[in-house]
Amino acid sequence: MPIGIKYFEPSRGLPHNKNAEPSTQLLFYFPQNISELNKTFPKLEIVWEPILNRTTSASLFTQYRGAWSSLIASHYNSAVISDIIVITGLNSE
Repeated sequence: MPIGIKYFEPSRGLPHNKNAEPSTQLLFYFPQNISELNKTFPKLEIVWEPILNRTTSASLFTQYRGAWSSLIASHYNSAVISDIIVITGLNSE
């Protein structure tokens, strides 16, 4: 069964490497504004190993406002997943 990903958010860089993307959050709801933040749960945090370069994903995030598409999927297609974390609410991160 395919998962209906609607939105993605690359993690911020690491303190010692701003271009690093250690993880990416995948959401099943595209929030229209900040008041809809609670509708984004549950979501998945994908942890990458090796850590990805954030430059391209940050550019794609900005260009497409975080909307998931086949272009975004192809960007992450060859990345290796180290872990998948289910985030169930604001305090579960």
